Amino acid sequence: MRIEKITDLEPWMGFITEVNNDPAFSCQAIASPDLLDNNLLQAVNRPDRDVLGIRQDGAPAGLFVLIVDRAGQYLEMNAGLCRSADGYEALAAYIQEQYPGYHADFVFNPANRPLKELLVRKRAAFQTEQMKMVYSGVSPSVRTDGIELLSGPYREQYFAMHSRDVYWTGEKAAEQDWFRILIAVEDRRVVGYIDVTIDLDENEPYDLLVLEDSRRKGWGRKLLARALEMNRPRGMMLLVEVDNIPAIRLYESMGFERVPGQNSLTAAWEIPSA
Repeated sequence: MRIEKITDLEPWMGFITEVNNDPAFSCQAIASPDLLDNNLLQAVNRPDRDVLGIRQDGAPAGLFVLIVDRAGQYLEMNAGLCRSADGYEALAAYIQEQYPGYHADFVFNPANRPLKELLVRKRAAFQTEQMKMVYSGVSPSVRTDGIELLSGPYREQYFAMHSRDVYWTGEKAAEQDWFRILIAVEDRRVVGYIDVTIDLDENEPYDLLVLEDSRRKGWGRKLLARALEMNRPRGMMLLVEVDNIPAIRLYESMGFERVPGQNSLTAAWEIPSA
């Protein structure tokens, strides 16, 4: 098998459609025309993306989009289309050679057995499977007093409480103009936040968190309600762990519906140093 960097996706479109139409190998990252354009078609023009093609006997056998943060030694398979165990082995060998010492996240279809088995052999750490939910466009009326856009006086509090075991930390999210960050403020104290994208037809909350001592006060509903309000008329989707029943109930109460067949699995591989 031969791996090459791709700059022109036109010869690959038939392969992309064929693999993405296979329920066992479809890629959630390109599940809609908007996502296809943002996560795959535009990736060839972005300096922080490596688009890799794998050919076997001259024919397309795999196509991958990698997000590469060289300064932070972080790698993410943002999109992956391949049905061959040999193709994934070739990808892993390439990654190990090109990105030694990196932390690599793989987000993929849980039905994709070849990739899952490879990552098990690599001793990757698997997270809980996530389901996709999509906003129906109808939600109850919720008061949003106490919800503000992140501003200077509250930045340090937001950074301090933000989830740390994620790529998009508070500091990184605050640097991006395609994130909207809303905070819940009670008595001048930040008690919760939501980070949500703003530049897609179907935007996504990347993180929603309320401090433990402020839960069961409705802050999660308020944050989500304000995010939905500011997001109109665009759509919104989210990913939630399949066993997180309280979160699923919250999202369903706010008008989100489950999307069958679009669950995802994330695994983290610590690539050995050279």
